[in-house]
Parts: sequence; structure tokens; C-alpha cells
Amino acid sequence: MNYLTDKRVVILGLDNSGRSVARHIKGLCRSLTTFDEFHQDADINLRSDLNFTDYDLCVAAPFFSPDDALLRLASDAGIPVVSELEVANLLRVKSNSTGELIPWVGVTGTNGKSTTVGIAAAILRAMGKNVQVVLDGDSILDGACNANAEILLLEVSAFMLHFTSTISLDVSALLNVFDEQLGWHAGKDAYVSDKAKIYQNTQRYCLYNVHDRITDTLVQNADVVEGARAIGFSHHTPARSQIGTVEGYLLDRAFYDDESDPLRFLNANELVDLNPLDKFFSPHVSGVRSFIPKYTLQNIAAAACIARAYGARPEHIVAGLNAFVPLSGRNQLVYTRKLHMEDGFSEGEIIYVDDTHSINTRSTSTVLSLYPKGSVVWIVSGYVSPATDIAAYDFISKVADQLAAVVVIGGEEADFYKQLRKFARGIPVYTVDLGENAVREATLKASSLALSYQACIFSPAASMDKLLGYQDVQQIYRATLQAEAARIEEKAKEVGWF
Repeated sequence: MNYLTDKRVVILGLDNSGRSVARHIKGLCRSLTTFDEFHQDADINLRSDLNFTDYDLCVAAPFFSPDDALLRLASDAGIPVVSELEVANLLRVKSNSTGELIPWVGVTGTNGKSTTVGIAAAILRAMGKNVQVVLDGDSILDGACNANAEILLLEVSAFMLHFTSTISLDVSALLNVFDEQLGWHAGKDAYVSDKAKIYQNTQRYCLYNVHDRITDTLVQNADVVEGARAIGFSHHTPARSQIGTVEGYLLDRAFYDDESDPLRFLNANELVDLNPLDKFFSPHVSGVRSFIPKYTLQNIAAAACIARAYGARPEHIVAGLNAFVPLSGRNQLVYTRKLHMEDGFSEGEIIYVDDTHSINTRSTSTVLSLYPKGSVVWIVSGYVSPATDIAAYDFISKVADQLAAVVVIGGEEADFYKQLRKFARGIPVYTVDLGENAVREATLKASSLALSYQACIFSPAASMDKLLGYQDVQQIYRATLQAEAARIEEKAKEVGWF
């Protein structure tokens, strides 16, 4: 008999997660009820119609924060509240190829989850492993119930971890912990506590960021299965039980072919030369030194830790890194404008970068900090996330040195425009009003402001709800640049400069 057999289950929220749970547990539980205020196909649409004494288990979608009134009512009624991740753990299956439960690998952190999971999956697949990948927003249950998989690789949000208590991952990784999403978690301590759950009952390897004090502390205090090892990943020279980099070479001092060799800790295994892998380098104009950002080196090292845990050799890592396709819109060069094509004699170039995938102020400031001082014309949403002047000052102070000018989408009434005028007085700030053509107008305005050897960076910093969906905004930005490139090329051909 499965755990759900005698349970009366209520699902709160018919997003992708809620619908996935409903689809998978239908017929496995005593009764199933769905609630959603905005989807009319839910069984219940009004909060007042919910009576938690009618249920034995509540499955909450990630958008329900812990202090939501409904979850407090469920708690008062003594009803356990769980996540899709918890349900998936209860229903996990055995692999058709091994006959054993499919090992789970969980990756969490404020930034870098998708990239780390993507690189790890590419390396494992280069080994011939059948890897099931579940990214944030995907159906965890669909992935967990795929019996053809040999490894389940999960991108896990703190939202999912909050209502999860029984997972026991084969390999767990916590990339970093920054001050984001604190409203949902009701403060930094609660956020850190939820992230720490990734390590709970880990069976073999707990991976932590050597450069992040919080992950270091959490892994030391983790309650794991006896024998589980802590492995650090770094963008610097690795110490014992770490994977890191030296002059662009990825080195391993954590996993050894002969674990009985008493001298093994004195040596490092060279895994791969990263220097030829242009795809990982930050965009740059001609004459500026190119480099792989620290956060990318950390993601690569973390992914290599995961792959090495399953026996990956250097040739597998090389093949995986070559096969990996970086995320679209994460500090991505989309156009290089050669100025001599416009008048026949001007020197230099302007680069255009798509950073729409930076989904919080921390990742945005990290990307902008990669560029030389005074070299960035920044296109940003006027509804960027800093809710207080203190948060805005902290964010703006981190990026101010890099800025040559800013174009704010949202007009002079937008909160972030006011914060920029208050805390970045020496930087020219321009606005475009919200509207159907806002992104196009902002792109053209930024382009007109940029000088030779500068970068126009479209990094709205996650406040996209007042604009359009992420994909639409990105497409408009890129389409605008494509049209400009065609116009410039046509002009150059007409006058014979091309």
C-alpha cells in the first residue's frame, strides 16, 4: 500500500506543479480536490469554500508563501503541507536498466542552477548515461517517474525545499546564498534554512562553494547519511577535497582513481583546459582582455564535481563542455557594431549584450561588474526589484562605476528611475515610456548614446511583469538589433564602405 492510499488530498494552485501532482496521484489517493482562484477548472475557486478538516494532506504550489492565510489554516487544522518535490520523493521509481531506485542529484542556490545542471547533464550524457533533467518550472513528477532514466538531475528552488522534509539525495549541491526572494521566505534566516535542506540526508556527496561562507557553514552542520563526503568547488586553486581552476585549467583534488593510495592528496588530476572554450568567456570589445567570469568557473567546477561522482573521466568532461549550449540571454553577445561601416573612417566597435536571463539584482550586478569602468550603456526596467532606498542604494553602488549612461523603461514616474536620480547623480539617465514599442525605443536610444568600445547591455533585472514575458522582450531586443545591423550594412554597401 502506498503512502497516499488512505489520504484525502487537496492541491492548492493549478500551475504546472499543481497540475502535475493532480495528474500523477489521481487514482492513488482516497480522494483528490483541487483549488485555484484563477483557473475555473479547479474543483474549488473560492477560499471561503475550503475546509481543511476535509483533508489529510495539502500539496501547495510554489507561489504560496509560508505565511499565506490558507497554509496557516491548514497548519491550524493539523494538515501536513508538502511540495511537488516531496510527493515525487514518495513516488520515486526504480531504473529499468539497474533495477535500483534512480539516484537523485539536487542543485540549488540563488544563481547559477540552470547552468550547472546543464553542464553536468552534458558531461553525464557524454559518458553514455541516460540523464533525466528537471529544471525549475518543469514537472518534477514527470521526471521522477521516468523509469528509463539512470540519473535524475534536479534544479531545486528554495520554494520547493521549504515544504519538503524526506528527500535523501545521492549528490546535493548548494551553489551560493544571496539576499534575494526574502519576501517569500520572511527573512534571510528562513531563506538560508530552506536552502540548507538540500543537504539533509545526502547519501554520498555534499557539494559546497568554497567562496561562499554560508554554504561552507551549512555543509559542516548538515545531517547526512554516515560516510557522505563534503566536496568544495572553487574558481581558484583547489585545496584537498576540492575541484578548482589554475590559469584556466580545471583541476581535481577530490576524486581519485586509486582511493587507497596514501599519496593521492598530494596531487591534482588535470581535467580540462578551459582556455579554448570561447563560449564561456564574457563578451568584450577588441583590445580588452577576455576571461571566464568567476561565477561561470564555479558553475563548471560544481558540474564537474557532480559528473566525477559518477565516474566521469577528463575526456567525458571535455566532450560535455563542448556539447553544452549556454543559456540564451545570460551575458550573451548578440551583435558587434563596426563603426567604420557607418562613415568609412571611424575606429572601434560597440557590442550589444543580452542579459535578460539575469533574474535578480544580484546576478545583474555580477554581470555589469565584468565590464570596464564607464563602458556600459544599461537598458533597465523602471520597476526593478529594490523595494527600499537601502536596497536600491546597495544595488546601484555595485554597478555605478561601470555605467556610462542608463535608459530606463517606464518613464520618470517609475520607482527605479527616481532611485537612480537619487543615488547615481553623476550618470546620465534617460527614459522611455511603457508601451508596445518601449523595448525597441529603449534599444535605439541606448545605441545612440554608446561610444566606441562601449557595451549596450539589456538587463531589465527581473522586473519584466510590467513589460512583457521574458521571451517576448528578448525577441524584441534582438529583432531591433537585427534590423539595425541590416540598415547599417545596406548603407555601407550603398556608399562603398563595406
